[in-house]
Amino acid sequence: MPQHIFKRIFYSLTFLALAGCIHTTAAVVNPLQTSQVSKRVVVPAASNYYSFTDRIVKKNSDVIIASWKSVNVDCTTNPYQVLQINKQPLHGTAYLADYSVFPQFVEKNPRSRCNKTKVMAKALHYRASTDYTGFDLVLVDAGGPTGEVRNMAFRIKIIE
Repeated sequence: MPQHIFKRIFYSLTFLALAGCIHTTAAVVNPLQTSQVSKRVVVPAASNYYSFTDRIVKKNSDVIIASWKSVNVDCTTNPYQVLQINKQPLHGTAYLADYSVFPQFVEKNPRSRCNKTKVMAKALHYRASTDYTGFDLVLVDAGGPTGEVRNMAFRIKIIE
């Protein structure tokens, strides 16, 4: 490979790494001791990669724009290890709150019997500033019960 092409590729990859475009997560399992139980620790992703979700909300209303739950076959729930608002919206407020909901599993899913039982979940609420219309953004990090980590960006359009 010619040296000028190698340099170009090397510098491009170096700039991407320095810009934070490398996805970093870690899962650590503590060694078992006689009085301890195995515990999985999740570090939120230090990444600039986000999955985008668009929402449209009416002005002056408090709405749930997303929710998270993890249901076992016996209808118990698993808490999310990390669920945090990474960046508050510029033109409103966002907060996480507990709430209960009926799951909606398809009939063939072994968890479908849980559809008749309310389970605990976390909801992301959003409320725009008074009489504001326009666009807003909320960034959320979610570390699921099994250790997967996702960065989510909620693009919100506030209408009349």
